[in-house]
Amino acid sequence: MKSRFIPAIILITAISGCGTMPKTAEEFRRMEPGSSFVKLEQFEVNRPFRQVAKTFRERADACLRIRVTTNSSGGYRSHPTTFKQDYLPTMRITKRRAELHIQQHIEGTNLVKVHKEPDGGYYLLVADAIPIGRNRTRIDLYRPTMGNSVLNQSIRNWATGENLGCPDLAKR
Repeated sequence: MKSRFIPAIILITAISGCGTMPKTAEEFRRMEPGSSFVKLEQFEVNRPFRQVAKTFRERADACLRIRVTTNSSGGYRSHPTTFKQDYLPTMRITKRRAELHIQQHIEGTNLVKVHKEPDGGYYLLVADAIPIGRNRTRIDLYRPTMGNSVLNQSIRNWATGENLGCPDLAKR
């Protein structure tokens, strides 16, 4: 797993290099318009809002409260590096919105953090589920523009209810 950690590190470095590091889910959302680092995907699913919210809560608790350890060597590094990523999912549910926030705390040798990390870690993804009808829900998925495709796909799958498996977060 040489370079699978690189996108997360580049994202953290790039965002912090721009002088801002989102400290809240709302700040992460506001980065999206015109951002090179955060992208908004919107899609609708044929599932009631309550089912989507319940699935997000259950799957996030079962799948995303984990630590992933990755070793990186070669490339631009002269020494092997071990990274430890702790994922922290949180849910906020009201009658009008279910919010899934995924934060990531990264530790590792040779890892430089330019800005103070928010409590719980850097924001990695925010997914908002919004009811748009009796059996339809809109998903606003705020995610990094690169990396984390396995996590992004899992959130899409959980929203549709088609595949409720856990993502292999060691894969990027």
